[in-house]
Amino acid sequence: MKYLATFFTHYDALQCFQMLKRLALEKGEVHDTSMRPGPRCLSSSCGTCVAFQSRVPPTAWAEDVPGIQGLYHADSGSYRLLFERE
Repeated sequence: MKYLATFFTHYDALQCFQMLKRLALEKGEVHDTSMRPGPRCLSSSCGTCVAFQSRVPPTAWAEDVPGIQGLYHADSGSYRLLFERE
């Protein structure tokens, strides 16, 4: 499944990107990870998002990543909110 994470800062996005790359190497659960401009309809904070695919739902670890603003399931240009930090 395809997912998209939004962030409060560029630093938070980079930290999550690196964490997902490590997970891909260690466990193989996450793949096709990339940093890209975030859709304005989801967040206007830092403008950067991390897109990735995962076999395991990322909601289990999303709360443990301090900088994640929102986590979305991405499907053909539409987004379903899975997690949001206030």
